Amino acid sequence: MTIRTQTLLIVTVLLVAAVLATAGVLGWRARQAVLAETEAQGLVIARLLSRGAAFGAGVMNDVEAAIGEQMVVEAKMAAYFIVDLDVHDPAGMREYLERVPGTLAKYGGRYIVRGGKFEIVEGNWQPSRVVMPSSSSRTRSRFSRSWELRLSSRAWSTFFSACSSRKRCALPGPMLR
Repeated sequence: MTIRTQTLLIVTVLLVAAVLATAGVLGWRARQAVLAETEAQGLVIARLLSRGAAFGAGVMNDVEAAIGEQMVVEAKMAAYFIVDLDVHDPAGMREYLERVPGTLAKYGGRYIVRGGKFEIVEGNWQPSRVVMPSSSSRTRSRFSRSWELRLSSRAWSTFFSACSSRKRCALPGPMLR
């Protein structure tokens, strides 16, 4: 082998080694850049997830607080009933009317208005007798599930209707002391 061939062979080997070294360095740098970019994007994603989780926890706390406030408001709400009662048979109504105050009181209800004189201040409404019982929302719930009410609903409804006619409405409002 001649010196020229040997020189050409050494130059070729050195050139291949330089190309491979350059490719290796460029590949290593590209890999490092991709890893750095991936790490940076991972940190951004982690921050976003962290903020999302914190926001979600805050929303849950806000929702729980709002539900708690609503429950407190509802616990402080009362149910008011306005009844326009026209008694046709006073003697027949007596027994029914004697039971109602005890049943109402048993469940924490009370009368705000029960009969008496009234004055029409507007319109042409002519009630016969105005009765206005009230109860708290918890009391109303227990009272409506009570056996006394169910018995009186079934047994007394026909009797009550025979003795009187009535118009009723129910409305929520603040608890009166």
